[in-house]
Amino acid sequence: MIKKSKVMFTVIPVVTLFFIILLVKTNGAYAQPPMKNHSLVFCWDKNPDVDPQTTARTTGYNIYYSSNPDDLSPDKFGYGKDKSTKINEQDISQPPANESTVTYTWRNVPEGDFYFVCTAHNQQGTESKPSNIVHKLVDYHAPESPKDFKLSFSITINPEVAPSHGGVD
Repeated sequence: MIKKSKVMFTVIPVVTLFFIILLVKTNGAYAQPPMKNHSLVFCWDKNPDVDPQTTARTTGYNIYYSSNPDDLSPDKFGYGKDKSTKINEQDISQPPANESTVTYTWRNVPEGDFYFVCTAHNQQGTESKPSNIVHKLVDYHAPESPKDFKLSFSITINPEVAPSHGGVD
């Protein structure tokens, strides 16, 4: 019976020490560092190479974002470009004729609440009206730590089961 109580007192300090080490190493905070190198992938159906109604030729695309969706609405977009930011540094080219989807990856995305639109343009850079608006919240902060977290356990010794004394203590 004395050996059983030693086990109980041996386990508790080890578990307690483990949690104290975690608290000291993280200064009591469990927040993860801000994520880096995260990306958003945009996909859309490509425009026809030549619009049969207008004969306009699509040569590429641009993607814009803003924290305010009103800056990107079709009726204000031409005036709101100074309030929006283009994310692609280089032109997003029209894919080859055998591909039907355009894909663009925005790397190292900052944290924020973003609204996006895409425009098509011709060889002279004349842009179409913006596409539909899409939204994405990019949040790298961990939530607040749970409060009043505790560890509770007990060891129950069944008195009906006598320990074996086969000569080894």
